[in-house]
Amino acid sequence: GKIRQDHPRLFFNADTWPGVKARALGEERAWYARLKGLVESKISRPRPKDPRDLGVEAARAAFVYLVEGDAKYLADAKSSLLEALDHYETKLAEKKATNWYSTSRVHFVLAWDWLYNDLEAAEREAVFARFVKVLDGVLATRPPIFRENYSGHNTGFYGVRNTLWFVGCAGLGAGIETAKVEEWLVWGHDENRKMLEFRRKACGDDGGGASSTLGYTFAAYPWAEQNFLYTWLSATGENIAPDWPHAAGLAN
Repeated sequence: GKIRQDHPRLFFNADTWPGVKARALGEERAWYARLKGLVESKISRPRPKDPRDLGVEAARAAFVYLVEGDAKYLADAKSSLLEALDHYETKLAEKKATNWYSTSRVHFVLAWDWLYNDLEAAEREAVFARFVKVLDGVLATRPPIFRENYSGHNTGFYGVRNTLWFVGCAGLGAGIETAKVEEWLVWGHDENRKMLEFRRKACGDDGGGASSTLGYTFAAYPWAEQNFLYTWLSATGENIAPDWPHAAGLAN
C-alpha cells in the first residue's frame, strides 16, 4: 500500500525527476555527456547478428530520452529491450547463464519502468511478460543453470534473485503477470530486509562487512543495500536508511 501507483518509481519518480534532470544538465553535465555519447555511439553502429544483453544500454537510452525528449533515444531503448529479451530467451533455451551479476537485468527493469508512460499498452505488456517468464524459467530450471548466481541475503545478493525486488516493485498494479509480480515483490522486500539485518549483525560494534574478502565487501556487496534503500525511497517516499546505520562502519 505504500508503493506509489504512477511511473517511474525506481530510483526517481515524477516528483523527484525535475531535480534529477537539472542535476544531469548542471553539476553532473560531464557525466551526462559521457552517458549520452555512449548512447549515440551505439545508435551509429550496425547491430550484430546475434542478440546481446543490452539491459544497461536500454536504461542509458531511456534516461537520455527522458532528458532530451528525442524520439530516436526512445526507439533505441525499445530496440535494446527487445534484443536483450532475445538474448535472455536464447540463453535459457541453451541452459546457459546470462550473467553472474543481476546488473544488466536490473537495468532492463529500470528501462521498462522509466519508459512506462511512453510505451504503447500492448508493447509494455509484451516486453514485461516475456521478461517475467524468462526470469521465472531461470529460477525454475533443474538442475540449476551452471554459473548462474542464485545467492540470497547472506551473500553479496547480486545474482539473478536480486532482480525479483525490482520486477515486483515496478510491475505492481500493471496487470501483467500479476500473481508472479506480487509474489516476487513480497519475497524481494523480505529478502532485502533479511540482508540488511544479516549485515548489521556481521558489522557488529566494531564495523566491517558481510565478507572477510575486501574485494567483495568494498566492490559488489554494497550494491544490493544501496539499490534497495534508494528504490524503496523513490517508490514509497520513505527513507529507511537511518534505520540501518551499520554501513557507516564498513571501512573499519
